[in-house]
Amino acid sequence: MAVKHNIMFAVLLFLSVFYYASSKEKKCEEIKIPMCQSIGYNLTYMPNMFNHDTQEAADLEVNNFWPVVNQKCSPDLRYFLCSVYAPMCQQDVTRRVPPCRSLCKSARKGCLPLVRPFGLSWPERMRRCRNFPKRGSGQLCIGSKGIPVN
Repeated sequence: MAVKHNIMFAVLLFLSVFYYASSKEKKCEEIKIPMCQSIGYNLTYMPNMFNHDTQEAADLEVNNFWPVVNQKCSPDLRYFLCSVYAPMCQQDVTRRVPPCRSLCKSARKGCLPLVRPFGLSWPERMRRCRNFPKRGSGQLCIGSKGIPVN
């Protein structure tokens, strides 16, 4: 009997947490992260895919990539990093707008070899480009130069 109550409690707790998380209204805010200003869109929301609750927290992490960005190893690195650390927010779009797979591949191709010498590691969620949507798949995603495409 106690096991059934524990299971029921766990299910109710999970549903309550899920409802709370999914009912939070996405609120767009001006981008404050220096690397991500003037990139093609100017509004973001938190949490991002790394679960940073604030732009300040996201900035602390993405700022580590400045030396790699300054190497100009890929024209798409900055846009890719910003699309995951400061995701685009549009009032009329309720879904997340992730980077396109092609943007991920372009950023990784030229820059992945430079990350380690700067004492950084490429975050696992950014490593698997196949997790991001393909251009032309009908799913909105961020293409090169921070431009949303289907």
